[in-house]
Amino acid sequence: MVRKEIVVELSVFFLIFASASAEFPLDAGRFGVAGDGKTDITASLQQALNACKDQGGGGVQLAQGTFIVRGHLLIPDNVTLAGVFTAPTAWTEGKGTSLYAYEGHGSEEGTPFITLGANAVLKGLTIYYPEQTGDTVVPYPWCIAGGGGDNVTVQDCLLVNPYQAIDLGTRPSGRHFISRVYGCPLRKGIFVDQCYVVGRIEN
Repeated sequence: MVRKEIVVELSVFFLIFASASAEFPLDAGRFGVAGDGKTDITASLQQALNACKDQGGGGVQLAQGTFIVRGHLLIPDNVTLAGVFTAPTAWTEGKGTSLYAYEGHGSEEGTPFITLGANAVLKGLTIYYPEQTGDTVVPYPWCIAGGGGDNVTVQDCLLVNPYQAIDLGTRPSGRHFISRVYGCPLRKGIFVDQCYVVGRIEN
């Protein structure tokens, strides 16, 4: 009888410990993600996104700040990357959560700035290309793209000046949801193809 009680108590302890060890949402700042407008946070933010996937999915929260991303990002399956905006905003530099994109300058071929896994979500932030000055339009790869899984979401985002904004056609992207996305794409806005299950685009 005593043995059974010990086993039950240990099971409860490990269940509580496992619950306490998962953080929802996961604070990207814990991984050294700094919104100081200077530090390249590509590796540290990807580490945070991967850690979120490893704990079973959920969200990675970015604070207010300007986040320099000189590479590209993959939002894994079942993970949300969220900024502080709860609706798209007019472009105001230095306000809210802004990602500054650099990779791919000069070519529309290459890896998208952000690729979304199945059930992945991008919401509440601004994406800006600081080297796209407007004097001459410069090609870049897609800003956001589905990675081939269903149920990707882009919501409450401002895409200030991407060359190509959202790619939901190069790979299958069923049941996608694009809502309240503002911006000024310079070549292509939203490309949809290979959607074999209902996709939704609004506002």
